[in-house]
Amino acid sequence: MESSLRYTSSAPEVFLDERVLDLPDHLLDLLPVGVYVCDRDGLIVRYNRCAAELWGCSPKVGDPTVRFCGSYRLYGLEGRHIPHAKCPMADVLATGHGLRDQEIGIERPDGTRVVALVNIEAMKDGSGRVVGAVNVFRERPEHPRPWLDGNNHVPGSDQLLQAMPVAVYTTDGAGRITFYNEAAAELWGARPEIGKSEFCGSWKLYWPDGTPLQHAECPMALALRDRRPIRGMEAIAERADGSRVPFIAYPVPLFDASGGLVGAVNTLADITERRHAEEQTHLLLREMSHRVKNLFALSSSVVGLSAASAKTPKELASAVQERLAALARAHELTLPKASEAATRIDQATTLQTLVQTIFSPYEDATLKNRARVVVTGPDIPVAGGSVTGFALLLHEFSTNAAKYGALSTPTGYVEIECFEHNGQFVLIWKERGGPPVAHEADREGFGSLLARATVRGQLGGDISRDWKPEGLTIRLCVPKDRLTA
Repeated sequence: MESSLRYTSSAPEVFLDERVLDLPDHLLDLLPVGVYVCDRDGLIVRYNRCAAELWGCSPKVGDPTVRFCGSYRLYGLEGRHIPHAKCPMADVLATGHGLRDQEIGIERPDGTRVVALVNIEAMKDGSGRVVGAVNVFRERPEHPRPWLDGNNHVPGSDQLLQAMPVAVYTTDGAGRITFYNEAAAELWGARPEIGKSEFCGSWKLYWPDGTPLQHAECPMALALRDRRPIRGMEAIAERADGSRVPFIAYPVPLFDASGGLVGAVNTLADITERRHAEEQTHLLLREMSHRVKNLFALSSSVVGLSAASAKTPKELASAVQERLAALARAHELTLPKASEAATRIDQATTLQTLVQTIFSPYEDATLKNRARVVVTGPDIPVAGGSVTGFALLLHEFSTNAAKYGALSTPTGYVEIECFEHNGQFVLIWKERGGPPVAHEADREGFGSLLARATVRGQLGGDISRDWKPEGLTIRLCVPKDRLTA
């Protein structure tokens, strides 16, 4: 395609090759003007953030109900409604002739209107057939001023480029650096001399394999020499202190109205950060695989143990459903927050948080302003590896209390006392205010099987039960380092 994007006014024109649209979305979004692309049928195939802001909406890419423009309505300056099928973009696609700084009114879905200046260029294949078009548009200034000054400079652009979170710099046609922002200086670890330093401001350059790269052969130099954008070339910048930063370069040459090369603008994307993110992603995937395998194994055990103690299929289904739901609630406690996912993989919770989660179904039931479940003692951390098993154990305690023990009556309650002794974590479970509890000595239920598998097998601890007339008392003792590791 031999088309270009042009920002025009009474001042000299600056042409941007339309292949700048090959830039990643996050870089295209940095442009201070709206940009969108339509295919030959008028379907919107790409647009940037500024375009969505000017339209006041974000249409779905490729939506057949949105053609030629993403605005809600369009109007001529005299107030006449312009159907989208008759808008400037539709005209360019139909005729193949571009247009410059045409004014049009844009109405947003909220009813507000802006007057925009649109610049549209048709894109054609090798045979000259129109295959699409690019629209570069911006809100018309209240007080018109040249878009560029006599030195091919965008007024106010320095402040804009300085505010960008990515490294950006410009050169003249000979490759001499004319501007760079703070992000570029930070990446280079140096501040090149304006008007003298050429092509790149880094101390030294290398190819990705470590081979030295001359500044005169760097991506910016190639873009100026070949008069074309260089898309996504990787290189390594070495700072004066010897540290190295791999980056991806996106240099784009700039031309005046007569086609003369006047300079170039380059955006450098730091990929130290990208590789770190990739490593974190792989680590998260491995952790997820580990968690899923553990959950499947534990779920299988839940089904097997429940089947051994259930009397009917309905009882089995209900027991498995409740126990798996308890596991799900406990598992959520071990997941890192979205904002911390890149730095934390295995998140610990605390005992009291775990207890509150398991007993949440009973929180709305109180006894004379007293909670149904009271926890005393230190609130110790419980590591992710122990959370699911420990949570399932607490779930069994609470379920049995709700069915047969203190929580089965409106006057019953549970006291959980926690303390540490000789490197051991001790939990005392006391049920009070419920009906007398009878010990079924001739039957080993799910709780007993679970206690043996979790407390003794997984945590290396011990558990005992005392069926007293006033209520069941359970003593759980596990090594503290096994619970918190």
